[in-house]
Order: sequence, then structure tokens, then C-alpha cells
Amino acid sequence: MTENNHNNFKELSSLQATIEGPQLTIKKREETDTDMFLRRCYQEDREADTRMWEAKAHTNYMPNEVNIQISRRCNIRCKMCGWEAWERNTGSMSFDLFKHVIRELKTNEIGKIHLTSAQGEPLLNPNAFEFMAHAIDEGLSVFFSTNGTTLSQTNITKICALAQKGDLTMIASFAGYDKESYEKVYDGANFENVSRNIKLLNEQLQAIGRQDILEIRGVIFNSNQKQPSIDFLKGLGVEENRIHIVLPDNFAGKIEVGRKSSRHNVFSLKTRLSERPLRLCSILLNIMVVYDDGKVSACGCRDSEGVMNIGDLTKESFKNICNSEMYKSMIQSHLDRNIDSMPLCRSCDVPYGEPQQYPDPKREIEHAIADGKFEKALKLIEKELLQDPNKTIHVEQHIRVNKMMGQVPRALKSATRLVELLPTDMSIRLLRANLQYELQMWSGALNDYETILSSTPSEISVSFEEIIANRDFVQRKIQENTSCT
Repeated sequence: MTENNHNNFKELSSLQATIEGPQLTIKKREETDTDMFLRRCYQEDREADTRMWEAKAHTNYMPNEVNIQISRRCNIRCKMCGWEAWERNTGSMSFDLFKHVIRELKTNEIGKIHLTSAQGEPLLNPNAFEFMAHAIDEGLSVFFSTNGTTLSQTNITKICALAQKGDLTMIASFAGYDKESYEKVYDGANFENVSRNIKLLNEQLQAIGRQDILEIRGVIFNSNQKQPSIDFLKGLGVEENRIHIVLPDNFAGKIEVGRKSSRHNVFSLKTRLSERPLRLCSILLNIMVVYDDGKVSACGCRDSEGVMNIGDLTKESFKNICNSEMYKSMIQSHLDRNIDSMPLCRSCDVPYGEPQQYPDPKREIEHAIADGKFEKALKLIEKELLQDPNKTIHVEQHIRVNKMMGQVPRALKSATRLVELLPTDMSIRLLRANLQYELQMWSGALNDYETILSSTPSEISVSFEEIIANRDFVQRKIQENTSCT
């Protein structure tokens, strides 16, 4: 879709067709609150994208992290990864090239690498653990992803040794709760073997106090499988906060998921895709990949065939690659909302934001608050809380709006709920203490002030002297009331 088409969309969305006699007449319909809100969101998104790119100039346009393809070969065919597009399924990076890559990244102050790419199982490189040990010795944070099929006892022992050596994070791709649900997605892998591997690895990491390095990130094609997958992995001993199960994106158009957007001409499971504007892709902005042969792609996660190659580390420096006109023109195409000349990007649904609702309900509420439409904000908040009463961001908004409206008792009720959800967050407890202070509920305020003062939290924005002064005042009030009785 061209720049003009993107602009025309906004105008066409405000037109309506009516038939008057034999002719079709196009009339402009009145702009609704939703139209105005979306238009504001589009403008805010565009301005935010431009600011993010301008900020990159201060770091020589360096990515936040670099993926490294130490193995191009993969031993399974996952449903979500677009493997049918692979031109070859062989190749491993040499240790000499890997050391050269690490030198280049260190020179440019890149502190995080991830042994992953759009294709390849890292542990199929026979020197994978030597690669990781070298990167850790060089002071880098090392992430690596695996499908879990190669987690033999020998490899588990090596992972445990690396976990004690330095900054290592391992991401295992797994979702499902039985043979059918798992192997339907991870084609070629064995459910029983991989489950056992994850269980053994987690137990042995736990024995050395490093189970925190293991994360599970799995992909499902049916949202009903999310909780059963989480429950199964918890049964293997993995804590829920280390489990992330998600629906797939379309892997740069390589797989057909969800419905096809007539506006953007891409398949996606994302909600209301046709209402979403093209954004500056977070992958393009933040993650590059170095392939097994040293070539570099601007797309660190979805480019298996080098369609977006911007340089070759065997022939030029990483700094020059990041500052190349080719890379900058790719970014500019996204900022201009015109990616017709970028075949990988124009087929991809990643640049259209996160899978959840667009615009984010939080954003619509914040707009209503900023416009002074407090009743509308409350209705939106209460609608979200009906769906998830424990969504802390909306509970916090509920407190704020009620306080603005002078409904302090209602604000206090929500603050108490928030303290229950986040009992260690002293900034929330301080909010409740101050609301109780305002309502002259002295005993409750005193308990909260004492809890805050005993915790010595770093997140409190006000001085301890102010909290102590409030506490002392409340104590005097309680003493006065006691004396009167």
C-alpha cells in the first residue's frame, strides 16, 4: 500500500455512499469520536516512530542486540517458522568468524547477543558451547534459543556449567500438553523426549540455583491451548513467570494465519488489523542478524533467505553496515508508511503492533482523562475491569479518575484492591495511606505509613521526612481521639 493509499484511507473512511435517483452520490459522513481517536493515535504513533529513529543517531544507528546464526541447519519443521521458504538447510558458522563477529560487536559496544535466527537450531553447531563460553568470557550477555530436541545429558551438563560461568539465558521453544497438541506444531520433534529433556534440565539448573536462566517461549495456533500448555509445563517444574505462550505472527508472510486484511493485504491473527497503521518495525529498529557466512540482514528475526541483507562482516565493519544508506532507506520507508518496495516487510504483520487490541484500551482511557471526559473514562475502565478485575493498570486508572472527580471513598476502595494485588509496591501503599489521611481514617493510614517506613523502599517518590510528618500527625490525631473518649 502506497503513502497516498494510507492517506486516502483516512479520508475514504469518512465517506458514505447514497443512491439519489439514478446516480450514486458520495457524501462525507460526520466524524465520530472513534474516528477522531484513531486519527490522534495515528499521529502519535508516527511522531513516536520518528523520535525513536532520531534517538538512534546518538548510538551510530546500532541495534540493541544482534542475533547470530551459528547453525543454519534445523532438524524439525515447526508450523510457525515458514520453513518451506528455505533455499538450503545446511551450514554452520566457523569459530574464527564467530570470534570476529564478537570483536566487531564489542568495538561498537553491543552488549547482548542471541544465538538464534529465522532458520537453524544453534545446538546443531558442534562448537556451540565453545561459542557461548567465548562470548561470556568477552563480557557479553548471551541468549540462545533451542527446540529442545538436542538436550542430551551431556548438553545439559554443559548448559549448567555455562550458567555458573556468566550471563546466560536459555529459551526453549515448547507449547502443548500432549503428543498431538505438541507435535502438530513442532513437526519432527518427539513430545515425550523433549518434555523429559526440559524436566531434567530444569531440575539440574534448580540443583545449582540457576533455574532462572531457563525460559519457555511457545507458539500455539488455538488460544484454548494456552492454559493447558502452561499447566503442563508447570507440572514439569517450570515456574509460571518463566513461561510465555503466544499466538503466531505470519512470519513475514511465509505462513497464512488468521484472516487477510483487505487494507494491508496480509494475513494476521491480530485484532482489527485494518484499523492499525503501519509502524516503524521494532525488529528492523532494534535487532540485526549475522548469518553463518558473515552476511548481515536488517531483519533479525524473520529473514531466512537474506532478502534484507545490508552488508557483509567479512568485508566491512559493523559500524559501516549500520550507517549504510541501504539500512537508513529501509527505516525511512517505514517512517514514510510506504513499504511497497520491501517484499518481506509488505507481507509481514509484525509492523502493525502487538497482538492485543489496537488501540490499547489504556490509551483510549488516557485520552479521555486528558480531555477531561471523566465519566467516559470511568465507563471504559469499568468495562476493562469486568473482563479482568486484576488488571492493575486499569485499577490504577480507576483510582486516579475517581480522585479527580472528588470521589475519594471510591478511589480508596480501588487503592485497597491494588494493594492486595501488589502488596510489596510501597508507592501504591503510600497512595492508599494518603487517601485514608484525606478521609481522616487515622488507624488505617497509620498502619500503611508504618509499613512503608519499615520497608525502606527505593521506589517512593516523596521524602521519608514527609511520610514521617504524616505518620506523626496521624498518631497525634489518634491520641486526641483516645483522650476524648
